Amino acid sequence: MLLREDDFVAIKANWEPKPLNIEHLARELNLGLDSFVFIDDNPVEREAVKIALPQVNVPDFPKDTTELENFATEIAEKYFPTLRLTDEDTKKTEQYRTEQKRTELRNSSITLEDYLKSLEMKLTAHEVTENDIARAAQMTQKTNQFNLTTRRYTESEIRSFKESDNHKIWIAELNDKFGSYGKVILGIAELSGETARIDTFLMSCRVMGRNVERDFLAYIETELKKAGIKKLNAEYIETAKNSVVKDFWKNMGYKQKNSFWVKD
Repeated sequence: MLLREDDFVAIKANWEPKPLNIEHLARELNLGLDSFVFIDDNPVEREAVKIALPQVNVPDFPKDTTELENFATEIAEKYFPTLRLTDEDTKKTEQYRTEQKRTELRNSSITLEDYLKSLEMKLTAHEVTENDIARAAQMTQKTNQFNLTTRRYTESEIRSFKESDNHKIWIAELNDKFGSYGKVILGIAELSGETARIDTFLMSCRVMGRNVERDFLAYIETELKKAGIKKLNAEYIETAKNSVVKDFWKNMGYKQKNSFWVKD
């Protein structure tokens, strides 16, 4: 078999119901249930997952085994499309495996503050370079939960923002004593005179609960102030998946004014 145990981020091989195992995996990996694709040749198991976890994608399995090759191709095209792999993609399995070590540490810590301090986190932020463009575009296209506006951008659009005098784009990588989370947070601002509109502010769900968003926003605000910006306008555009950030701007000290959140 081509796949070996090391190729898997997490394994549930037991007699528990399939929906329960999927829920446990979702919590362990900090993933939404809509990120899961459940493949099983047993129609009873498929129906159980459909009923218990309607967010999970459950494709029909072919009755004729000669159709398995076509079935696999269809699954890849429908649920896992990608034009090319980024450096972040190739590191994903190891990043999730490292996250399990962090979870073990958190469970052994007395308080959340103790846990966060013990991680010895370091956030490295900078304006987007040519090497960051693919990852930046990918983040806008894939991030749903911690995404204030959920605007999707292509690589060419990200590049045009980078080269524009009226836009600034920042990206940041998070590291701790266990290793790198990769580039996990992105911000895009549109500048007009002394005012800046925060067009995009998003973060990978893998680092939610680390206070990364607070420090990254403080960095962006400092950079904009250096650029002569005196007023910030920000937005929260509600979607079916981003309710977790509905109070973000309020919690960050912004005041609501019409459809914007404003800060001087």
